[in-house]
Amino acid sequence: FIPLFWFCFEIEIFDSMKAFKNLLSKISLDWIFSDELLDMKDYIVRSPTCFELSIEHLQNRLTMEVMEVPNYLLNPNKNKELRLVSGTLSFLNEANNMFPGNEIVRKELFENETVACETDIEKQLTVFLKGSLPRRLETEVIALEKMNPQLHDFNFLNYPFLLPLKQKDDLLKKWTVFLQDVEIEKLLFANSFAFDSFLSPSKYYFPLRVRRSHIFEDSINKLDLQNNLQELKKPLEVTFLGESIDDPVGNINEYFQSMTSLIFSQKEDMFILKNDRFWWFNPNSNSSSEKFKTTGIIIGLALFNRVILGINIASAVFTKLRLSAELSSMGDQLNLEAFAEIEPDIAISLQNLIKSDLSESEFPLYFSIDTPNEESKIHELIPQGGSVLVTNENKNDYVKRYVSWALKESVEKQFEPFCEGFLSIFDRNILKLFSASEISLELMGKEIADLEELKHSAKYESGYSESSPTIINFWRTLTEFDDKQKKDFLKFLTGSSRIPLKGLSSIQLVIIKSKGDASRLPQ
Repeated sequence: FIPLFWFCFEIEIFDSMKAFKNLLSKISLDWIFSDELLDMKDYIVRSPTCFELSIEHLQNRLTMEVMEVPNYLLNPNKNKELRLVSGTLSFLNEANNMFPGNEIVRKELFENETVACETDIEKQLTVFLKGSLPRRLETEVIALEKMNPQLHDFNFLNYPFLLPLKQKDDLLKKWTVFLQDVEIEKLLFANSFAFDSFLSPSKYYFPLRVRRSHIFEDSINKLDLQNNLQELKKPLEVTFLGESIDDPVGNINEYFQSMTSLIFSQKEDMFILKNDRFWWFNPNSNSSSEKFKTTGIIIGLALFNRVILGINIASAVFTKLRLSAELSSMGDQLNLEAFAEIEPDIAISLQNLIKSDLSESEFPLYFSIDTPNEESKIHELIPQGGSVLVTNENKNDYVKRYVSWALKESVEKQFEPFCEGFLSIFDRNILKLFSASEISLELMGKEIADLEELKHSAKYESGYSESSPTIINFWRTLTEFDDKQKKDFLKFLTGSSRIPLKGLSSIQLVIIKSKGDASRLPQ
């Protein structure tokens, strides 16, 4: 298997991923090295150990290449080797992803700590984002590429699976801070030409002032992309009209939690709860495209402002967003496995259909779907589908078209404005660095776990210490909480009931004595 890959190295056939896949689907391994004709998918299933050893071998080779020449970016020959090894790992990663939820090997095997720690990822990020940066910075990137021509020739960020999620999270944080700094610099530059050189601190923020009773309507007006697109890249400042800003960070968290609680609810018909767990687009929603667009902006702003939302959005939503960012035709990734998360019972029926011998079926099935909640009761999957019988020969095509209709065509009217709003905030190139599951973790965090990690990272002031009776009782009480109480406590503490990507230790918990009335509740 490995010799085949090194043969492909020599002819550089994997420069085109599609061509490489097509080649492997047509040739047999006995073409050069073996007596057995194997499809790539069959090979992985039947030989997971060899597959894992191939990954390990390539990772060792990649680590050696990076460590041999510290400043690999200035070495054209080294770039060629890195592209060969990284490209082959990319193909193996794609092959492993053919089994979503049931990968043959752990995804972590494709991560390379040496790439994450020993290369100048931040410099590569600047070049990677070329084309989506402010005009002034584009000029700086061009100058950087002239000084380091190999930055354009090879970039590890074109192989994001090599980076651990925490490294990507750091890049995301630096990107958001970077764009916020850019907006502040633009303000300072413009103000330097003004007669009145005083710049109000409020100009450094994007002020979002809303009424609690009309929070959605006010958000639609305030988040108008035509007037506020660049303004939205500033740090956010949320004000609930009629209330003071005692806790700016708390206001931001409360705003996003309030908005998502409203959007993903029965009151609004934009999304529906599937399988009693995941929110998915309501194909029969009567909500306006402006509402879906604003929802996309809000989800994008939550990611941009590092706010964790206490909701479960179906992973197919993030898959669709990521494929849209790549301008890809939403193909193999929106498959039966993705559909099973939303409609598990129908997915099982479709899987059984594939396994069944339809020549013995007493109940005819046609290329059409009942849609009782739509004006047109029947949706035809192909022209005149209502009269085309599903047979053993075309049943796979039927299942593929059914899933495609459910995940794409049936919700296109809702998804398109949602996607437009999201991508107006969240850069396409940044989105490409993350898988759908990683985007989900960034936005929704992890489920509640043991609070012991939070205890170890906590700090104490105003005379409190770890051995203070009050502190001992505090942690004892928390350990006795059930899961629901733990989630409620975490929501009180951070605004979300879910754990941040980097764990509870990333929460800066400081416990101090209250100087007010002893009967007051904690805040």
